[in-house]
Amino acid sequence: MSLKNLLPIILSLVFVNACLAQSNKGIYVYDENKQPLNKAELILNGKTLCLSDSNGLINLDTGLLKDNIATIYKTGYQTATVTKQTKVEVVYLKPLQNELNEFIVVDKHAELLLKSNTQDVIDYAILEDGYLVASFNINGKRKDKISLLDKYGNVEIQSYLGLKIEKIFRSCVGKYYVVSDSTIYPLIIEPQNNRITTGKALAQNDYALIQRCVLFKNNTYYYKFVNPNTFNVVFAKSRIDENTITPFCRLSQPDVLKASISNLAQIYEALAEGTYEGYKRARQFHYLRVLMDNLCFKDINAELFEKDDSLLVFDFDKRLIRFFLYDGSEAKTLPMAFFKTSIQNCVVVQDNRTKEFYLLSTNKQTNKLTKIDLTTGDVAEATVELENQYVENVKITGGKTCYIWKKESLMPKQLFIESIHK
Repeated sequence: MSLKNLLPIILSLVFVNACLAQSNKGIYVYDENKQPLNKAELILNGKTLCLSDSNGLINLDTGLLKDNIATIYKTGYQTATVTKQTKVEVVYLKPLQNELNEFIVVDKHAELLLKSNTQDVIDYAILEDGYLVASFNINGKRKDKISLLDKYGNVEIQSYLGLKIEKIFRSCVGKYYVVSDSTIYPLIIEPQNNRITTGKALAQNDYALIQRCVLFKNNTYYYKFVNPNTFNVVFAKSRIDENTITPFCRLSQPDVLKASISNLAQIYEALAEGTYEGYKRARQFHYLRVLMDNLCFKDINAELFEKDDSLLVFDFDKRLIRFFLYDGSEAKTLPMAFFKTSIQNCVVVQDNRTKEFYLLSTNKQTNKLTKIDLTTGDVAEATVELENQYVENVKITGGKTCYIWKKESLMPKQLFIESIHK
């Protein structure tokens, strides 16, 4: 055989040796019955690096891992994670107990939803069959991007928008926007072009109106108007074919308003002294007034929820759960039996799929979820404590809790998901 004919063989052998030198760790992926799983994915930073072969073998280049965590994923099975320090040669994946289970939850503990240790998550939104996540890479110059994840957390589309994203906003009619520098841009998702872009920025007046609209149902817009200076929150409605807005629920705190005005008078009196001591007292009065105003206003800054053909408002100030019909008439009220002490660290969260309500309470370093019973006004005895502390932006979907959490000071904020049913 001539050297010319041998050359392709020699080059292929060199390439194979180089690959073997790089992929210096072989991991076999089996099911519980020790049968190899074909086409199990090795996912790193939201990207599928490779698939297992018919023998369940994944050739892993540990140099790519560095300090990151890779995920082994196979449809219908729970996931497993591997790091550079992983020493096992065989990974067993357990089947999901319910084939309709739509999220990555291993042993009912918190799992990364956006599979990356370098992406700092800014905000996220839960879609019908996936997620929108705004983030940026903590390494190098900041470049914000928006990612469309499937229901398992795999990245389907990822685009840089050229904006410094503040948050993702969903309108009452189900459209999604990003907010940058207090300006709102509509998101345009183009699966056929594998990209996400933004449309023309909305006018400030349009943004303000969109923010006030909290629900669209039966050709009717429902609005929330907030005035923290007068301690008033008003819910109103307007049919699509009408030009009038009709209030149907008002939450107010006239006694708190009087106290706040009285505190303001104390500040002016201290300033009028014209002395340094007077200035110091005025500053102390001001800080105390702001603190008390914010704590009190939180009691009436409620959200408008929907469940079983009713509108609900949790009036913390009056300790009432208020039920309204879609026409705005109040159907009934139910005393809140679940508040025994302070409610300052509590918030009501609704599961966007099951429509069940949960009381999220934060006490020192713990975050607890308890289901609210709308027939008694009390909470269930069972309490679920979230695995991680100091979480942000908690949302519930299909019995799973999503939140943003920063593990350590030098690590990015990451998006996690864990089961409510421990």
